[in-house]
Amino acid sequence: MSWTTPNFKAASPYQNAPNWGGHGGGCWMSGNGPAATVANAIGGDDSVHVFFGCGNGGFEAFNGAIPNSSNDNGQSIMDFRMTSSGFNQAMAFQTFTPNSPAFGVGPQSPPDSVCNCTGNPPTGCQPCTTTLQELNVYDRDMAVGGVALFNDLAGNPRLVSPDKAGYGYLFYQGQLCGPSYTDTGCVAFAPGDVGSWTFGASSSLCSGADPMGGCDRVSSMAIFDNQGNNSVRCGSATGNPRCVYLVDYPNNERLTSTLLSDDTYAWGGASGETLTWSSGSSSTLGLPACTGSGCACTYDQTCLGDQVVAGDTLALTGCTCVTGTCPTVTSVTDASDGSASSLAINTSINTAYGSSCTSGQSFTYTGWFVTPAHDSDPSNAAGIGFPGGAVTVSANCTSTPCTNGLIWVITPNYTAQDGNQNRGLGVLWAYRALPNVDDELGEKYKSTDTWCASSYARPTIVNGSAYVPTYAVSCPSGKSGCGRTQTFSTCYGPGGPSGSIGDGNGPYPSGLLQYH
Repeated sequence: MSWTTPNFKAASPYQNAPNWGGHGGGCWMSGNGPAATVANAIGGDDSVHVFFGCGNGGFEAFNGAIPNSSNDNGQSIMDFRMTSSGFNQAMAFQTFTPNSPAFGVGPQSPPDSVCNCTGNPPTGCQPCTTTLQELNVYDRDMAVGGVALFNDLAGNPRLVSPDKAGYGYLFYQGQLCGPSYTDTGCVAFAPGDVGSWTFGASSSLCSGADPMGGCDRVSSMAIFDNQGNNSVRCGSATGNPRCVYLVDYPNNERLTSTLLSDDTYAWGGASGETLTWSSGSSSTLGLPACTGSGCACTYDQTCLGDQVVAGDTLALTGCTCVTGTCPTVTSVTDASDGSASSLAINTSINTAYGSSCTSGQSFTYTGWFVTPAHDSDPSNAAGIGFPGGAVTVSANCTSTPCTNGLIWVITPNYTAQDGNQNRGLGVLWAYRALPNVDDELGEKYKSTDTWCASSYARPTIVNGSAYVPTYAVSCPSGKSGCGRTQTFSTCYGPGGPSGSIGDGNGPYPSGLLQYH
């Protein structure tokens, strides 16, 4: 295959360098398929739009031309348009490739923040210059959880997709370059592309503990929309409000559900909470530390990670945002005992609010994704292994708003895996889809039989039954194992179950389980 020098690439070598000739790319989306609209869903263009994403690989748009002359779309979201006569062009209709974090929010750089590195551990490193490079360097694949389509609270057709670092991108369907961009040949690759709104879901257990992204690897996501009244804000006690939840299950973390807002409604901080900081040059704000009478917040209820996500806009009561635009939250961190809860903004306090803004202010926040909820059984999270849970949402509703939705999750057991991330024992969970004060993402079901989890395979819910694909191999020891290789001779580790495949003692062999 012939290729020309791309209009952008870093000096080589550096870790996980993509081959700019088109090799090294991968469109896998954790096993999820493309997402497609119905005909005429986008502006009455008599077309079906098919979206999918590619992780890994280089980006190359020859001469900045339209996608018809573009070769490499690694780390990209793509839109293929199909008319009644078939696909209208051989290449993507539109593409989006991250360049620098939109709205100041993007995956946090690891401590060594490297490009142009050699060796392991890497040496001679220089700062990465674009999000695209960092995604490749640190294996933070775009669209790792697939893509999901939905209409936002204003009725606009939207697309949402997370990368492997746990950061998500929100687009207008059919306008990947931005809401005002109508050129059908758009290739979005510019600093702060207006076509995306970047957000980061809060980490439940190990935020910042693993700079290579071992915690925030979002392998699966789903959307639940109760289809209530668009004119009534979610959270209202009356009026059948419409609520939309983005649900994901990262590796080594807990099930998380993030509420979709409209980026204009000002959500108030929990009653009585104020944010404090050390000086006007600080870019970190937090709740007061624990005192003898108790902690600053209640974990899973009123800590900052239960209210705000990276990408939200922060306003302090009584303080004026200097430029007219309030700062963006770039990260949120909570201690599990509520002793510390803090957030970082993309500028300093004085620059954002002026020197007259004093420590100890109540706050409001706006954003597209707010008030994260976590499952009510945190004890299982530490046992959730690679690659994280695979989620499906189901509901059987005869009227709106829908209140009987369930989130189904297949998780692999971390303790049953070896150092090479071989598959572990699987569990099927069911959680309440709509959280409330008494039953926030409450666990409704947990399987107790023994089987091996297939990587990335979602449960399928049909006619009141849940169908679960399984995986199993024989180990050299004769025991039934969940490993991908024949070298995992101990199968489950010390104290694990034993038995041969099919003898009633080991896990079920590869196949399909039905729960009803």
